[in-house]
Amino acid sequence: MNAPSLLYSCCIAVFAFSLSTVAQRVALPAPAGVEWPRQDVPPPINTTWTGLWDLNNGTDFKIPVRAPGSADGGCPMPDVHCVYPCFGCLRPTDIHTCDKGIWGLTFDDGPSPATDTLLTTLAQTSTHATFFIVGSRAIAYPDTLNRTFQAGHTLGIHTWSHTLLTSQTNEQIVAEIMWTAWAIYLVTGTVPLYVRPPFGDVDDRARAVIERMGFK
Repeated sequence: MNAPSLLYSCCIAVFAFSLSTVAQRVALPAPAGVEWPRQDVPPPINTTWTGLWDLNNGTDFKIPVRAPGSADGGCPMPDVHCVYPCFGCLRPTDIHTCDKGIWGLTFDDGPSPATDTLLTTLAQTSTHATFFIVGSRAIAYPDTLNRTFQAGHTLGIHTWSHTLLTSQTNEQIVAEIMWTAWAIYLVTGTVPLYVRPPFGDVDDRARAVIERMGFK
């Protein structure tokens, strides 16, 4: 899948990335010489990345960060910000179901050692699926991620640390997505178009950030 043109050009311009590095896939270098963030831990904010998009111009960007499980932030009433996990609220831009008569097969949270067995099983029936990738696991299992891509499966972004997006600031959401996008790009040479929020945790603020970045 081709990258959104904005994100693709930003990756090239900001990091002066060479395609020869993708081909080698030896010790995946982090952007600008920075060490990769820890696995399953929210990654650090990168001010260069957050400066690429205006995350202040719009009321949705000012929706308060939710504190999951708290008395006032778990599932606030009434639902004015279309919080999906609380109320099943969907916006027209949300991709939630397939068209009638079409089935979509998706897998989350990889790659992992189990992914190789899954890929073999799918290949036996010439079945293709969409894999939503956790960035910190992409750098842990780059060969498995590349095998997934080379087999013709679609890749999507499932954040770096598999955290609740509505509990993150706008800048933290950008970091979750961009660290993952960069890890996938280093392995496959492409940037996915689609983002699946972990646990379906999305509200109008998270949607606004994702869409402002050029993702769906």
